[in-house]
Amino acid sequence: MTRVAFLALSFIAALITGCFDDGNDSSSSSTENQSAAGVYITNSWFISEDNELLQYPVTVLIASTGEARFLLFDSSTGSIMLSPQLAGIVNVAADKLAASLMFYSDGNIQTFPVSLEGTVVPMDNIMGDYVWGQDFGQFVLSYSPLYDEPSVLSKLEGIWTFNQASSGGAVFAFTLTIDADGTIFGSNTDGCVYNGEMSIIDSRYNVYRMSLDSSLCGELDGVYEGLATFSESDFIGRTLIFGVTSKEHSLSGMVQSPSQP
Repeated sequence: MTRVAFLALSFIAALITGCFDDGNDSSSSSTENQSAAGVYITNSWFISEDNELLQYPVTVLIASTGEARFLLFDSSTGSIMLSPQLAGIVNVAADKLAASLMFYSDGNIQTFPVSLEGTVVPMDNIMGDYVWGQDFGQFVLSYSPLYDEPSVLSKLEGIWTFNQASSGGAVFAFTLTIDADGTIFGSNTDGCVYNGEMSIIDSRYNVYRMSLDSSLCGELDGVYEGLATFSESDFIGRTLIFGVTSKEHSLSGMVQSPSQP
């Protein structure tokens, strides 16, 4: 049975958070009481059956509605598309968090749920215990001031791309074009076509709703719903991190746009 362990690396979390932080003071805005809403960044490890140690940077998006996406970017392969993710609803009463999430890997839903219980310190961290299949352990998530940026659809306008060459030399390309009103059109080199939209959940905060209708993708056709967050910095440029799921499949990753039209 696969064993999964979440362990925080504060110096890496600080580094990543710093890349997203444009200098705004996060104390100038606040999340609602009894809410875990935010963008959280930390690091974890995935330990396989043969005890091979793989490092997974984790970006967590939690909307004010309680919807959550835990995006595990596979640093062992460099893959930032079709990355594993956890999807579900986070519930908070006072400062206590509970969540029941489903695990998606390689674009497909897995058969076992993941449950979390913990404590929320607003605009600081979430920490607690997880049960993942037959494994269990502890996790720490570090709040990022990236969440405190306002959401504006016109910020997302542009052509967003991801390109990766396989070991055989073939290049996988994924492209989304987002208009100023949030309308999405996209495609990839496997022939999939995407139509959808970005919409605002709460204009005070930097988590967007993302909807994609996938076609010409065979069994991957369907409507995908989820969350996204936007960042812009001199270090990494314009970046959109997203995670969307249908009932059986998922699409997640990180796309970049060099500049706005």
